[in-house]
Amino acid sequence: MDASFNTLFSYLSELIDNKYVFAIIVISSVVGFSFYIKRKAKSGFSISNKLFIFLIGYRKKNNNDLIDEIIDIEKFNFHYNTNAISKRQINRFELWIRTYELDFRLISKLKGLLNIESLKIKKVNNLYFTLVFVSIFVPFFTLFPAINVALTPAFLIKLENTGWFWINKNQATEYVFTDKKKPWVINTTTCTANNSTTPTKNIIKLIDEKTFNLICKSFSNKEDQRYIERKIKEQQLFFYIVSIALILLVFILSKYLMTLFSAYEARKMILLKIKNFRSKRKHRF
Repeated sequence: MDASFNTLFSYLSELIDNKYVFAIIVISSVVGFSFYIKRKAKSGFSISNKLFIFLIGYRKKNNNDLIDEIIDIEKFNFHYNTNAISKRQINRFELWIRTYELDFRLISKLKGLLNIESLKIKKVNNLYFTLVFVSIFVPFFTLFPAINVALTPAFLIKLENTGWFWINKNQATEYVFTDKKKPWVINTTTCTANNSTTPTKNIIKLIDEKTFNLICKSFSNKEDQRYIERKIKEQQLFFYIVSIALILLVFILSKYLMTLFSAYEARKMILLKIKNFRSKRKHRF
């Protein structure tokens, strides 16, 4: 049974047309973006300060004010993905970068693996790195059947002694896990044909006559039709959400894996830079 993208687009258009749902989406996006900034900056003082300025008015910056120092620290944390809590740590970090001419782009990818106080990078265990790498494939391969269910305009159901199969208003098709097996198909034409015909007899052998008659009945029964249509919408909506969650999980694990790899590369880079710095200083004196 072919997958259809029309259902997805219809869901999206309905959401956009609904002003209340659209407002919720906009508000959720703003809140989500605020949490993203807060997570990267390690605090939300800059957000509250912007809100305060918006409500009360512009306030002249004073370098002696603690709030201005905190905002500068938040900006630093946001750009370098660090967790600094003082200007002293920032100054030491900048001196460290400049002294050894370190690649700040690579350092900014380390996030929590860099100790801003000691300027040390956490060593990544090879076994842990391998486990994170392997764990990506679990949601990755689960994603494809989830997307398949979400985009297929049919209800996936399992009956006793029949197994899994798709069903909609006009057709029922066996759900196959591999392309090697040819699925059985029951439609209105099959149901109206004589049970003694070869195709119908073969299908009844694969399932059973009771299930066959039940499926055929659903094609003409209005109550069954409404039930199937409702279940299709519920199933598609659920697997849309599952698919999005799996995509996010794959993305998060991939980003984390890149962070671990960056820590490995950064440790090598720092070791090489320090050796070169000491070698140049030794030859200079």
